[in-house]
Order: sequence, then C-alpha cells, then structure tokens
Amino acid sequence: MSPHPQPQFLCNDVNFYQNINMKISIPEAAKRGWPGNKQSKEYCSSMASARGTTRVGVRTSVRTPVVEEIVPNSGWTEDSAGHYLLVDLPEFRKEEVKLQVDSYGRILVTGEAQANEWKRLHFRLTFPAPVNSDMDNIAGKFDSGILYVTVPKRTTQENKESETQKAGNGDQVERAEENDSHAPSTDDERRDPIQHESHTEQHEVKRNENDRIGEFPELVIYKWEQGSMLSTAAEVLRKNKGIVITAVIAFSLGLWISPPRNTHKTNLCLFLFYSLTAINAHRVQSNKDENMTTPFQQQPPQTVRRLVVEVIDARNLLPKDGQGSSSPYVVADFDGQRKRTTTRFKELNPVWNEPLEFIVSDPDNMEFEELEVEVYNDKKFGNGSGRKNHFLGRVKLYGTQFSRRGEEALVYYTLEKRSVFSWIRGEIGLKIYYYDEMIMEDDKPPPPQTEEQADRPEPEKNKPPPGMVVVEEGRVFEAPGPMEQCVPLPAGPPHSPRVVVVEESPPPVVHVQQDPPLPEMCEPPVSEMPFHPEVRRMQVNRGERVKILKRPNGDYSPKDISKKNVESERVHPFDLVEPMQYLFVRIVKARGLAPPSESPFVKVRTSSHYVRSKPTSLRPNEPTDSPEWNQVFALGYNKTDANSATLEISVWDSPTENFLGGVCFDLSDVPVRDPPDSPLAPQWYRLEGGSADQNQGRVSGDIQLSVWIGTQSDDAFPEAWSSDAPYVAHTRSKVYQSPKLWYLRVTIIEAQDLNIAPNLPPLTAPEVRVKVQIGFQSQRTRRGSMNHRSLSFHWNEDLLFVAGEPLEDSVIVLVEDRTSKEAALLGHIVIPLSSIEQRIDERHVPAKWFTLESGSYCGRVHLRLCLEGGYHVLDEAAHVCSDFRPTAKQLWKPPVGILELGILGARGLLPMKSKGPGKGSTDAYCVAKYGKKWVRTRTVTDSFDPRWNEQYTWQVFDPCTVLTVGVFDNWRMFADVSEDRPDCRIGKVRIRVSTLESNRVYTNSYPLLVLTRTGLKKMGEIELAVRFACPSLLPDTCAVYGQPLLPRMHYLRPLGVAQQEALRGAATKMVAQWLARSEPPLGHEVVRYMLDADSHVWSMRKSKANWFRIVAVLAWAVGLAKWLDDIRRWKNPVTTVLLHILYLVLVWYPDLIVPTGFLYVVLIGIWYYRFRPKIPAGMDTRLSQAEAVDPDELDEEFDTMPSSKPPEVIRVRYDRLRLLAARVQTVLGDFATQGERVQALVSWRDPRATKLFIGVCLAVTITLYAVPPKMVAVALGFYYLRHPMFRNPMPSASLNFFRRLPSSSDRLM
Repeated sequence: MSPHPQPQFLCNDVNFYQNINMKISIPEAAKRGWPGNKQSKEYCSSMASARGTTRVGVRTSVRTPVVEEIVPNSGWTEDSAGHYLLVDLPEFRKEEVKLQVDSYGRILVTGEAQANEWKRLHFRLTFPAPVNSDMDNIAGKFDSGILYVTVPKRTTQENKESETQKAGNGDQVERAEENDSHAPSTDDERRDPIQHESHTEQHEVKRNENDRIGEFPELVIYKWEQGSMLSTAAEVLRKNKGIVITAVIAFSLGLWISPPRNTHKTNLCLFLFYSLTAINAHRVQSNKDENMTTPFQQQPPQTVRRLVVEVIDARNLLPKDGQGSSSPYVVADFDGQRKRTTTRFKELNPVWNEPLEFIVSDPDNMEFEELEVEVYNDKKFGNGSGRKNHFLGRVKLYGTQFSRRGEEALVYYTLEKRSVFSWIRGEIGLKIYYYDEMIMEDDKPPPPQTEEQADRPEPEKNKPPPGMVVVEEGRVFEAPGPMEQCVPLPAGPPHSPRVVVVEESPPPVVHVQQDPPLPEMCEPPVSEMPFHPEVRRMQVNRGERVKILKRPNGDYSPKDISKKNVESERVHPFDLVEPMQYLFVRIVKARGLAPPSESPFVKVRTSSHYVRSKPTSLRPNEPTDSPEWNQVFALGYNKTDANSATLEISVWDSPTENFLGGVCFDLSDVPVRDPPDSPLAPQWYRLEGGSADQNQGRVSGDIQLSVWIGTQSDDAFPEAWSSDAPYVAHTRSKVYQSPKLWYLRVTIIEAQDLNIAPNLPPLTAPEVRVKVQIGFQSQRTRRGSMNHRSLSFHWNEDLLFVAGEPLEDSVIVLVEDRTSKEAALLGHIVIPLSSIEQRIDERHVPAKWFTLESGSYCGRVHLRLCLEGGYHVLDEAAHVCSDFRPTAKQLWKPPVGILELGILGARGLLPMKSKGPGKGSTDAYCVAKYGKKWVRTRTVTDSFDPRWNEQYTWQVFDPCTVLTVGVFDNWRMFADVSEDRPDCRIGKVRIRVSTLESNRVYTNSYPLLVLTRTGLKKMGEIELAVRFACPSLLPDTCAVYGQPLLPRMHYLRPLGVAQQEALRGAATKMVAQWLARSEPPLGHEVVRYMLDADSHVWSMRKSKANWFRIVAVLAWAVGLAKWLDDIRRWKNPVTTVLLHILYLVLVWYPDLIVPTGFLYVVLIGIWYYRFRPKIPAGMDTRLSQAEAVDPDELDEEFDTMPSSKPPEVIRVRYDRLRLLAARVQTVLGDFATQGERVQALVSWRDPRATKLFIGVCLAVTITLYAVPPKMVAVALGFYYLRHPMFRNPMPSASLNFFRRLPSSSDRLM
C-alpha cells in the first residue's frame, strides 16, 4: 500500500485545480508530496480566499459582479546574453500571476486579482518567442509589482541540433499523438504512487542557471522606467478617455459654432460644462455597474450550412472592352452575401477555378433561396473610355438545383440577358454544392505564426495545449494540458511541456510525470468551454467593460428565440413561420358508379391519417351514378415516411357501407406544388376493386381528383378539411372584418304645436323631453325651455350615437310629457338611417321639420341629423388603439408600411378542461387584431404545445398603434347549437408597432399572463415573429409623427370624456354582435377581452400602478434635486468647484445656455442608444402591480357593477376607499395652501407680512438698478453653493417667512 494519503485528503472544493486551468489525478498529486488531509484543506481554503471562488469556464462570484479586462504595460529589450520582458503589474501579487509557454513557442502571461468588493481585474498577454531564443531555460521573477522574464539566447550549434532532432522525430510525434487518443491504458500507468515518486526522483533536479536575474541589467531597468512613465501617462488617458473625448468634442463644437472673437470663451464654457457632465456620468455609471454581472454560459454546438460555388471557366464571351476582347470577372450574390472572383485579362474563354463560399442563414428554406451569378468586364483593363463595368451575362439558380458535397458535377449554364436590349452570348461552367459543418461557440481563428513557427513540422504545430505552471511556496509544479476526452493514456514517452519558474529566489524545478486522470476528476477543459458571446467580445476588445443586465421582469419577460444569426434580404411567402407540409387531396366528382348509390361518400386513408367526406345529397332528377363532392382534405405529411407509404381513396355507399371502388397512389410520386404555381388540374382515374373483393368484376366508374404536396401557404389550405380537425367549422383559419361604424349626430332644436294637457296646476310649466333610440342605444334630452308666446319648446342639444353598416336600422324619436309621474307620449318619428345625410367635414347641414305621428296631427319637431364621417369611431381604449383613420374613405391617407405577423405556436399551456379522470386537455386557438382586420388561427385540439405556423399581414397607416394577439381555449365547438359556452381566455400580448425597427424580424416568446381573483397566473408562452416593412426615413413616414393623432373633427368639435366612453362601449357591443354572426363565430367574451372593454373599471391595483408611473416620470427631477443638494453640500469638492466655474461662465455668457442645453440632450440621446430595447416589450407584471396585489383588491376589481357582494364586504371596501380619498384630499389641500400663500404676499390679509414683502421688493429693485445683474446672479449663486461650514442647519429666513403667510384653510368649516 502506498504511504501517501488517498484521494480523501483533497478539499471538497476543487476550485484550486480549476483556477489553474488543469486536471490533476490523485496519484499525481500524491506523488508531488501534497500535505495531509487537514493541511490540504487549510491550504485550499487559503488559496480560495486569495483567488476568489471560481469554476472552470466561469468567472463569477457572489461579490464580484463585474470583470474588467485590462492591458498591462509591457516591453522588450535585449543584450548579448538574452532577451528581457518586463510587465508592469502594480495591482497584482505573485500568486495571482501565471507564466506559461505554449506549444507554439509563445509566452503567455495571465492573471486575475480582486480590485475591490465589486470588481475583479483580469488580463491575458501573449508574446511571440524572440528569434534565436532558448525557451527551455526561460526564467521569471516577480518583484515590487513587476514581472521580469529572462529568455536566454541559444548558440548556433544548438539550433542545428534542434532542427535535426525535429526532422528525425516528426513521424514519432505524430504516431504518439494518434496513440494518445485511441490506445488503451497499460499497466505502467496504473503503477503505485511510490513507483511514480521513485521514477520522478530519477530525473535530474535542475537549478535555475540564470542566477543573475536578481542583478537585472541597469540599462534594461532604465529603459523600462522611461517606457513606464509614458505607459503610465497613456494609461491615465485611457482610463479617462470618456472625459478627454467629451472635452475634445466640446472644444471642436465651440470652435465651430462661435464667432472668432468669442472662440476661446465658448471653448472654455463647453470644456468645463462637459467635463462636469462626464464626471457625473462616470459616477452614475459606476453606481450602475454595481448591479451588473458577466455570466459565462455554455452553448451547445451548432451546425452551419455552407454553400460553395466553384467558378470553373466561361466560353465564348462577348468582347466589350473596345479592343476586341474582354477582361471578365464573376460576381455571385446569395442570401445577402456578395463575392467576386479575380479578373482574367483580355480573355474571351477565361478559366478561374476559384471557389466562392457562402453561409446559408436558413438551411430549412434553402430551396427557396436564389443564387445569382453575373459576369462583368473590368473597366480597369480596357482602353479607359468605359465609365462602368460592362455586363456580360448572368445566371439565376435556385436552392433546388444545389447538390450535396460529393454529388456535384460541372454544369455549363447559358448566360442570360438582363433586359430586352442586352446583347449577351456565351456560357459559364459552375460546380455548386453545400455541406454542413459543426462548430462550437469558442472556435477561434488560428493564432498568427512567426517565421520560426511556420517552419516547424506539421505534427508539432498540431500539438495539444501545454500544461499550466503552478507556483506554491517556492516550488514549481507542471501538469498536462486539457484533453479532449477523459480516457486513459498509453505508456510511452510523454510530451513534456516547458517549465517556467516564477519565484522570489531560484528554487529547484520538479518535473512531474504525466498520469491519466481519474474519472471523478474529469471536467470539461477550459479551452473547450464555450463562453457567452458578450464575454468573448470582452476577451477580443481589450479594455472594454462588459455588463450584462438581468431581465428586469424575471420569468415574465419576453425571450428571443430567433435561430438565424445572418440577416437575409430574401422575402418569400410565409417566411416568418416554419413551413408545414401537407398532403392535399381534392375530390371533385365521380361518374358511372355501379351499382348506383343515392348518397355515396369517399374515404381517404394513409398509414397515419383517416378522413371521410360528407355524403352526397343528390338533387331531384339527377343521375345517381355521377355524384359531386368538391371537397379538399389536408393531411399531415412526413417526408421521411413518404417513401414507403401509400394513399388510398375509396368510394362507399352510405346506407349499406358497400365498397364501390378505389384508387391507390404511391406518396413518393406525388408532385409538390409551390404557392406561385396555379392549382393542380384534377384528372379522371379508373376505380378498381380490392384483391379480396368478391364483387371485383362489378366495380366500375371513374373518379375525378387531384393529389399534391404543399404547405400552409397553399390556396386550398384555409378551406381544407384536416385530419386533426373533427370540428371543421371551428378549426379553420378565418379572417374577419369589423363593421364600418359611423357617429350619428342628432340635434334637437325645437318642437311646436304639441298637445299639452290643459289641466296643469297653476304656475306649473310642462316638462317635455325628447328621447331618441337606435337599436339598443337610447338617450334623452334635458327639460325643454318653453316660449309662452308661441307655446314652443327649445332644446338645441346634440345627441351622439353609433351606427354600423349596412345602415338598416331606423332612428326613433319620441316626444314625452313627463310632468306627471307617468310619462305621456305626445308623438313619435321613425327616420331610416339610409336617408340621413353623410358629411366628412364641419360643413353646415340644414335642419328639417318632421311631423309627429300619433294618429292625427299632434305637432312637429325641428331636427338636424347627419352621419359624421370625419371622426374615428373608437372601439378600443385610446392608449392601445390599432387604428386612427376616420370613417370616410375619402379622408384616408396612403399606408406607410406593412405589418407582418407570424404566429408560430405556444409552449407549456395549462390544461383548461377535464378529459377523463385525472387528465386535462386544451384546444387552443389564437386571435390577432389590428385595425379593422381580425384573424383567427385554426384550433389545435388536445395539445399543450400547439403549432399554428400561420402568417398574416396588415397595412399600417400610423406606426403609433398597437397590435393585440390573444390565445383562447375553444369551448364552443363541443357545445350544442342552443348552448352558449364561452371560450376561456389564456392570455394576450400587445406589441406597439412604433417600437419595431424597420424591415427587421423579431422572433420572440412572450408569456401568457392572466389576472384572476386568486392572483397572477402564467398560462404558458406564445411564440411570435413580427416584421414591420417600412422605408425608414421617407418623407411620408417622417410626416406621420408631425400629424395629429386623431382626425380633424376630433379637434374642431371635440367629444367629452364621459360621452366618448359611452360611445366606445356601444361600438364594442356592435362589433361583438357583428363578429358573433360569422362562422365560426367570435364570441363576445373574445371581442371584449381583445378590445379591453373593461379598462375603465375601478381598480385599486391600477391606481397604484398609475401612481408609481407618475413617480417614475418625476424621478429624473428628484435625482437632479438630490444631485444639486450634494453639490451644495460639497460632498464632491471637485465637482462643486467645477460647477462654480461653469456657473460663472454661463452667467457671463448667457447666450450659450440654450444651445448648450440642446447639445446636452443630443448627447444624452446618443448615449442611451446603447441601452435601447432589443425585444418588443410585452406585459410588465411589476409595472402593473400584479405580483404582490392584495386578494381583496383583486376580488373588488372583478366585482360586477352594481356590486354582487354582501353589505359587510361593501362597507369594508367603502371605508378603505374613504381612507385613500382622505390622503388625496390632504395632498390637494396642501397644494391649495401653497398657492394661497403666494397670493397672500400682496393681498394685505397679513398687513405686516405684505409691508415686509413690499419693502424687500423695493430694496431688490434699487439694488438691481445700481448693481449689474451679472454680479447679482454670481452673488446669489455663490451664496446658494456656499460651503456647509458657512451654512446654518436651520431653515432659511425666506422659507420661514413664506410658511408664516396665511391661507384659506382656517376658513374651512
């Protein structure tokens, strides 16, 4: 048994090994003489405290959210003995620095240190080995924050011997590397640790021969100190580059905007102002950095498809250089990528043999991509008369013509013309193929090689990464580098990486034999660990600080699920969704059926699907042997199963279930139809009998049908019967249109000759009112004023209603006498809506007299009626409105863009209904609404992860609108016709169009949230793809932002808030009634939920949310006040002094205040561009105050109107509302008090206070006449910013005077 400790001596936290980026087996550690269990734990804990808790591939800590990459100052020098590298590391200690030599002969210096509790410093430097250097005897020393590295020079004889040895052992190295990855372990590798130790002791213990490292050449130190001063100055400028750049920009702007005589003044002002701004911004940013982190995430390997176009040659090209020849070159354009070949000088039959490689952004849709190859004549090699490169021809190819690598062939394509007038001839030879490549996120380009490295043999270049060097209390250990797999290694000569010593004094160097790692110690190597993209950018761009913010909304925030990283300009139908292939079968009719059947039907069957058509209903006197169906079926199609599957179409008799014949198709022979193609023409097929059919000879007749393979973009898909859609009417995709709504304005002017009851009490005026009804809407005027001379009644009152097309309803006008308890009808009028005049502006509409109908003549009424087409009838809340166009089409402006929505599917939906014992189900469909257009996807039955993959488009007339998408569970398709079972809401998402960048595809997953009486509930996630196709800065698009939000009539004759809410409720009800008459119907609960019909209902939660929104809006003012308070309290003396100087400059040159303020706003906008949202925001639970809401408040929010709760609950809620109203009342009273105190300054209510105020104003007037105002402003500003040692902590005299002024609060009862 080995006397050394066994694996249990290692501390539980293996971060020490992970921190040095290596793997050490247990026998290997035992051989090195590690301390016992207790000592090793103490040592590991000390190392963990010194280095911070780290993990392989992860640089995170509880108290280190920010990792800052730095670039230390370094420099080389040399003398006759060797090369010397010095690295300035003032903020690092010896144990925090690592020195390594890799297999390429490069010197690697890395380090990581804890700067403070919120920041860690990290650096990584790579230096190529100097020429003629002895890398085996490299040594290092760390002293006083400086790392000294000595690389001795080698002699000429050693160089020759090394080269001879490399040439002789090249094959051996290659074979050893092959055995390392495939050969099994041998008995030598399972030796006892004692044998390992004795074997190690046989190696010669080398001393550091370069003892003069402590006596470093004075010339080297002198050069280093000179360079260090320059480097220190550069480092200071680099750390304060924001302030320096801001000052330079300010100086340049001042030089540009100021007249010559005031240039130096303006520059001084802007320099001081932006220096102060930069300092303050740096402080704010430093505070933000405390809450940021840089997580390392591991990404799975990805597959990238590459397309290779080999341009071989061309034949018989057209001469176009004016000298009887051409100098052609080829340009290939694919998926937004454009590449070209070299130019062949004066060659009509050029040969290139050049490959052009492209990345396929969407391999699944590669067959829809277009490759365009164009040939041009290079004008540079012509006679100089050409202004542009002449076109020699082009070839257009599509993805269906591409071959996989290994199956390609040389094909000559005839060059085509670009236009009718082009003169083209010749052909071009191309090889086109594609292949898939597996890549990792951390794949890096190979490091640059020096000339010495390039001359090395190939096996040496491909060596694995070397082992790391570990320094422990004057002892040096070396471990093997990371391996691809944790497998035992064969016995043999191990690859010995070079040893580097980093120490205070030259200690002995201990070589460690390489041993296979134990299985439990195998961890993913650091070099193979894929990092987060932001961290990789941090490693490439040295000196930048990378901050990754956490999602502010937790699990309720949208996520980016886009798979394409390469943007493409390709636009084809249904490019936002995943193509879903279907097998389409169109059954038209049959003829000559035997025996004839009165109601035959058709069965369509595949290996995985079965559908049945509806029976044919024959008309009278029609032949029974020629039925017609005209029905389309869409069956799910799987390309992998199509090679061995068949399609069976059979005709059956409905009453007797007798077989009348059938047809079979091989699915591998079914044609594929693309959306641009015309529909496939149906053909006649002979019906055949089955092999087991006894009446096979009696089967006769033909059936007309067509079969093809298509996608959801096929024209026949919306009306097709699907195999997974047993309820056809409810599961088809549908598009709905809201009715065209008008505002009806009825103006009641006067009424004459009314039959008023004569027996009225004395001094009692009759109470006559007019009631107007249209459909379910009714309004009544106020009491009319009576003219005693003419006995007429006057109102001059406008009543507004909502009318919808088709204008089939009528307006009913009732004149009532409500003097007594029971209303008496004096007459009525019925006016059809179709007879009412329509207007689109504010022009005057003449009034008309209408005779009341009540048997005999009973008076007349003077009315003005018109249908207002200049208003937009609001059917949804104004803040989430999707359309602001007026009703009249004549006033519509052209659209500014196209909104495309791809509804991909949903994930993780909760069960909405019970399906058997212990099992639930969800039959989900999606509804999207924008403008007047509603869309509804098909219902996917019994699925918690439905996939719709449907795409829709809308015209956008105003980008400042909102798209609403909702998900519902279908209950109506399971209910009877007489039963009304409303669909259950699952959740909805709103996307504001103006927040979308032009022509960019957003593919995101949004949570579906529902607020119920029990609280917030996440019902699942919906995946959407949105694109706003819009020219970014065209005049029409920019002009929209300067136009009024609502049509013109809303501002000429505005509507009241209460009136507008009442009209919106009526419009919502009319839209719901209209859509409920469709098939399949959109229920009123769906329409109300999509239109936010209950947004005006009282809610304590919404009140709190609005209050916090106001607080957030005013937060900038509060922050500015706090900053000014810090300035006047001299918390940062430098900033306060700069503000004094800035104030002086602005007072002396007040003309710079306004332009400087606007410039500051511009810079703020540019600065915040980097923090712009990358994903369109969804529902915000924190903003809505939905996460921590009181259950009783939610119950109150969902209560009906009037309330259905018991009196005790209503009393409690009323008392709570009174408490809230009392606080609001107090705040309003405080505001009124302050305003009344301002009025009391000159109202003489307090004579002494008014006398004092007038006297002070007189003194100020005289002072301002006598003293220059600039001096007064400087004195007041310096008095406000005086140091705290000159300030009294008690309130000022002016504030005390103001607080003593009287208000009207003491006069309230």
